[in-house]
Amino acid sequence: MSMQTVTRQEFEEGLREDGICQQPLKRHLVCIIEKDMHRIIGASVQDCEATLDGLLRHYQADALRRITDVLQLMNERGISKKSHRQAMARAARTVIKNLAEVPSDE
Repeated sequence: MSMQTVTRQEFEEGLREDGICQQPLKRHLVCIIEKDMHRIIGASVQDCEATLDGLLRHYQADALRRITDVLQLMNERGISKKSHRQAMARAARTVIKNLAEVPSDE
């Protein structure tokens, strides 16, 4: 296997082509949020609701964080997708309701 010398720009372009983020931590988090956003809003509203429902069943607090992150990124980028936003808002309200309930001692 031979080694080839490349410039930093060529290296970073190769990483982008491979879908790898080689940036500081904040940039890495934005890449993760972008992937979540594309997974949630890149499909139909029914698929969006199904994805959120799966998150809610297993990871309520994480689902709430991911929903707020995606909504914030959508606002920054000017992405409307009103029906997807409404589905995320319903899911967020459900999470807050479930987390606010006092568990019974049965």
